[in-house]
Amino acid sequence: MKKLLPLIVALVILSCTNNRKNPIHVARLKVESELLKTLHDPDSYEFVDFMITDTLWNRKSWTDTSKVSIKKIQALIKYRANNKLGNKVLDIKLVDLDGNGDVQKIKW
Repeated sequence: MKKLLPLIVALVILSCTNNRKNPIHVARLKVESELLKTLHDPDSYEFVDFMITDTLWNRKSWTDTSKVSIKKIQALIKYRANNKLGNKVLDIKLVDLDGNGDVQKIKW
């Protein structure tokens, strides 16, 4: 039993760290790749926070809930990066995503 407990703890930790299939993590990676194209100094980028703020659903039928799809997602991304003067600043951007998680527009 003593040898089995560390193995179980290790398996739980490893299973929780696999974010590749998590749709929020995938959306964050897509937003970061588009955001890095707009930064003055992309090498200074430091991620702080990412959260979904709003979702627009497209319901095809009021009685059948399986026919619901995501039409639009809004998210906030908070990050630190160097500005044109070289100072590290904290910034927040509002991002519009389509139903597939692809970036449509970065605001602010």
